[in-house]
Amino acid sequence: MKIAVKLLVLFLTISLIPLSILSYIQFTTAEKEISDQIFSRLSTASLLVESQVNSEIEKHFLLVDLFTSRVLLRTSLEEYNQDGNEQSRENIQNIITQAFISNPQVDSIFIFNDKELVAFVGEHDLEEESVDFKSMIKNQDFEKIDFVMKDTFEGHYLHLRLIGSLQNENKEQIGIVVLDFNPGKIFLGTQELGLGNTGEYVIGKKSQDGDSIIITSVDSANNSEFNTIPKDRLDIPMTQALLKNEEIYVNLVDYDEKPVFAITDYLDSYDLGLVVKMDKNDALSSIEQFRFFTFVFSMSTIILAIISAIVYSKSISRPITKIRTATKQIVSGKFSEKLSLKGSDELQQLSEDINNMAHELEIQKNHLINSERFSAIGELSARIAHDLKNPLNNLSMAIETFHLRHKDQFDEKDLEKFKIMKKSISRMNRQINGVLNFVRKTPISLSKHSLRQLLESALSVIEKPSNVKIQIPQNDCVINCDAKLESVFMNLFNNSLDSIGDEGEIKVEMIEKDDEVILNFIDSGKEIDKDVLPHIFDPLFTTKEHGTGLGLATCKNIVEQHGGTIIVKNNPTTFTIRLPK
Repeated sequence: MKIAVKLLVLFLTISLIPLSILSYIQFTTAEKEISDQIFSRLSTASLLVESQVNSEIEKHFLLVDLFTSRVLLRTSLEEYNQDGNEQSRENIQNIITQAFISNPQVDSIFIFNDKELVAFVGEHDLEEESVDFKSMIKNQDFEKIDFVMKDTFEGHYLHLRLIGSLQNENKEQIGIVVLDFNPGKIFLGTQELGLGNTGEYVIGKKSQDGDSIIITSVDSANNSEFNTIPKDRLDIPMTQALLKNEEIYVNLVDYDEKPVFAITDYLDSYDLGLVVKMDKNDALSSIEQFRFFTFVFSMSTIILAIISAIVYSKSISRPITKIRTATKQIVSGKFSEKLSLKGSDELQQLSEDINNMAHELEIQKNHLINSERFSAIGELSARIAHDLKNPLNNLSMAIETFHLRHKDQFDEKDLEKFKIMKKSISRMNRQINGVLNFVRKTPISLSKHSLRQLLESALSVIEKPSNVKIQIPQNDCVINCDAKLESVFMNLFNNSLDSIGDEGEIKVEMIEKDDEVILNFIDSGKEIDKDVLPHIFDPLFTTKEHGTGLGLATCKNIVEQHGGTIIVKNNPTTFTIRLPK
C-alpha cells in the first residue's frame, strides 16, 4: 500500500472518529444545558409569580383594612343599627358608592349588620342566603379568602371575596364589609415570564367535589371564564399542584393534551395551586435545531476531511518520497546530491512554531478559565441577587405596612429602629442592584445630557457628613451619553466619602476640549495602597468589609461602553474620566 493511501486512511481515522464522539458529546451536553436552563427559568418564574400573588393578596387585604377604618362609615352604621334611620342608610350607600368609583379593581361592596344586608353597590348581586353573615360576625371569620362560584345567564362566574370587620369606638362588632373581586384582575399582574410564546402561569382552586377550577392564566382571552379539571386527571399539572406535590414535571400534558414542562407549587396560605409551564415541543425546539445543525456540520466536515486528506496526503507523500530517494542515494554512497525540498524552512521552524503555539494556547487557556470563572460567579451572583430581591422587597413592604398600621403606638426609639431597618434594607438593595447592573451589561442609550445636572442628581441621593465639603464645577458640558453615567458619579462620590470619613473635601473638575471632556474627581482622603492600585478596577476586588467589589468594575464597563477611559492616581487621590462628546 502506497504511503499516500496510508496517510489518507490514517487521516480519516484520526479525524472522523473524534469528530463523531465530539458531536455526540456536544449534543448531549447541549441537551442537558437546555433542559437545565428550562427548569431554572420555570423555577425563577414560579418564585416571581408566587411573590406577585402574595403581594397582590396582601395589597387587597390592606384595601379592606383601609375601608373598615372609615370613621363616617362606622358611625353611620352604628346609627342605623340603633334606630333604623334611613338617612344613615343613605349615607352608607353614598360612602360605598364613592369607594366603588375610586377603586376600579373592586367588583362589588356589601355592608351587613347582624340582621340584614344594609347597603350594596357593584356588578354582581349577593343574595343574603349565600352569606352566613351572622356566623361570620359571631366567629369573627375575617382575614380569610373565599372563592365563590356563581351561575349567571352568561355562564359560570368565579369571584374572590374578602371580609372585614366593622367596629365602633368601643371595639364592639357592629357589622361587616364584604368586598368582591374578579380574581383574573388580581392574579394577572405578571405578564412577562421569559418562557417564550407558550410559557404561562395558571392558578387553580379545588372545588367542593375535589375537581380543579382554573382561576386565570396568561393566555386567557376572557378573565371571567375558567376551566374545570376532573380530580382523576392526575396527568395534568394543576391536579398535582392542588395535591400539594411541588415538583418539576416533564411527562405531563396540558388541558389541550399537549405535552408540557411544568413546575407546580402549592400556596398553603390561600389553598391555591400554582403551575408555571411551557409547551414541551416549543421548549425543545432549540435542541432539534441543534440536532439538524450538528448533522449538517458533521456531513460537511466529513466531505471536507476527505478532500483535505487527499490534498494533504499528496503534499506529505511527495516530500517523503524525495527523502526516501535521497536516503537510498546516501546508502549507495552518493553524498554529492543535495536534498532540495520546497518548504524545508518551515520544517526547520516546526519546533519553534509548536512552542509558540503552546505559549499562545496557555494564554488562551488562562483567559478562558478566568472568563468561565467570572461567568459562573456572575450567573451565581445574579441568581442569588434575584432570589434575595423579592424577599427583601416583601420585608420592606411588611415593615412599611406594620409602621403605617401602628405608627401611633411607637415612641422615638421605635421610630429610630424603623429608620435603621429601612436604611439597612436600602443598603442591601443597593448592593443587590450593583450585582445585577454588573451582570446585565445592557447596551447604552445615547441622548443629550448635561454633565453638571448628572453630577447634581448623583449628589442628591447620597448621604454625606456635615463636615465634608463637595465642590462641583460651575461650568457645564452637554454631551451625547447614557444617563447611567449618573451611577458612575454616585459610585465615585461614595468611594471618596468612604476614604475621607467624617471630615474632608471632594472636588470635581470639568475640562472641555474639542472632541472630549475630562472629569477629575479629587478627594482629600487617604491614598490608595500601591499593592491595591493595579487591581482597583478588577471585578470582585474590594478592601471594604461591606463592599461587593463590583462598583468600580461597573463604572469602568459603563465608561468604556461610551468609548471613554477611567484611571486613578495618588497624591492626591484622583479618578480621571475621559468621555468623547
